[in-house]
Amino acid sequence: PHRGDLYIAKGAFEASVGEVGESLETLRQALAQDPKNIRVRVTLASDAARRQNYQTAMKLLKEGLVGDRSDGVLRNMMGFLLNSQGKEGLAVEAFEAAKKDAPNFKAPYFNLARISLRQADYESALREFDAVLAFAPEDTTALLNKARLLDIMKRQDDALQVLLQARDNGTMQGFLALSQYYFELKKMPEALATIEEGLVTFPDNLLMMEMKARLQRLSQSFEGALATYASMEKVQQGAGYPNSVAMLLANNQEERARQIVDEQKERQPSSPYSYLLESVFFEQQNKLPAALKALEKGQKVSDSTLPLFRRMVILNDRLGNRGQSLKVASQWVKQHKNDFQAHFILGVYQEQAGDIQMAQESYRNCLRLNRNYVPALNNLAYLFTDRIGKPKEALPLARKAVELAPGNPAVLDTLGYVYFSLADYSKALEFFQKAININPQMGDVHYHTAKTLAKLGKKVQAKAAVQKALDSKDLTQRGEAEALLKSL
Repeated sequence: PHRGDLYIAKGAFEASVGEVGESLETLRQALAQDPKNIRVRVTLASDAARRQNYQTAMKLLKEGLVGDRSDGVLRNMMGFLLNSQGKEGLAVEAFEAAKKDAPNFKAPYFNLARISLRQADYESALREFDAVLAFAPEDTTALLNKARLLDIMKRQDDALQVLLQARDNGTMQGFLALSQYYFELKKMPEALATIEEGLVTFPDNLLMMEMKARLQRLSQSFEGALATYASMEKVQQGAGYPNSVAMLLANNQEERARQIVDEQKERQPSSPYSYLLESVFFEQQNKLPAALKALEKGQKVSDSTLPLFRRMVILNDRLGNRGQSLKVASQWVKQHKNDFQAHFILGVYQEQAGDIQMAQESYRNCLRLNRNYVPALNNLAYLFTDRIGKPKEALPLARKAVELAPGNPAVLDTLGYVYFSLADYSKALEFFQKAININPQMGDVHYHTAKTLAKLGKKVQAKAAVQKALDSKDLTQRGEAEALLKSL
């Protein structure tokens, strides 16, 4: 009577030993035995979608609809596939139908919120998170997303109340988010008390320990921060001592900093970590050539050089050797092909060197390893728009970045710039203004706003916007802004 379960078990075993084709065939047999098996149907549909055979995937999902709550899972996946094909309107319809089929199934609510966030429609996204919290009031993801949106909407008191609720759930994310928010509100005692409360439950959590040390430093609790860094080092090598050395030197305690470095070199003479510490020691004293030499020595004693690569790229850049930074980043990628940050850094230096095609490939490689890495999404979108002249290809990347980081004015500016390049000036203006609402000091965004207003024929407003751009200290396009002002 349970033959379908045997097919599923056999298919899972085949997949585990790399026999993917055989596994899929076995799962098809499993579905024939048990057509109502949602897990098998979704697995087969996912495989078809991975091969971009969306028609087959949709057919599999539609055939599984039976008129009960299980339809919610299938309709949610149908919405996901439609959204992947750029059919956003149909995707919204599928997600709404999934909510009706299974009112307590969270996925379609979050998917609708993501679509709203891509459009910076904060109110609609907020409604979806509230809907989840109506039947799952302790859902930390919904609480944190709601708080983030309330903060963007300048509703700080409401955001704080939501974060207090997330903290009361007892999750690591809740403690961290509340502590960070207190810090942003400049309430240092509350921020520190929150993180210390969290560490009672999560005593070895490095993110919380790092937050505690940062708050201690800012509160002038020098010895307290050193003690926290020492505790971090016990949890994971390299997590605390580099910060200890940097802080000691910043406070003119060279002898104590040197003692930490020498102790590590004595304990682990063949470890690249001791050379990394020595590099930090020299860098904090602005002895950059000596810091770089220490890293090069570390590379010679061990193949485990990932942290050294990162530091070498940074130091070469600080010394003005961007060509060498590019070379080191290339070596970093060759030896650590699965490090998405390595591909991103390589892309940055390739872009600076004017090698646009290689930069594009590096950003894509980064996103293959981490499709939600916002800096790569943002840089690639800007590259397509500004350097390659293909804003249509940039649009889904920029919208994805805004979905993931709706409170980041830089990604809002990029999406606005994409719409500007597509001659959708009203939409561009909407995103530039959202970026300015979050950070009014960004000169380039004021300049982009002025260009857009000029295109819309609003010269008086354009003059005011370009003047704000010129008054900003961080304007990078000053010459272009001055030329725009003259033309107006």
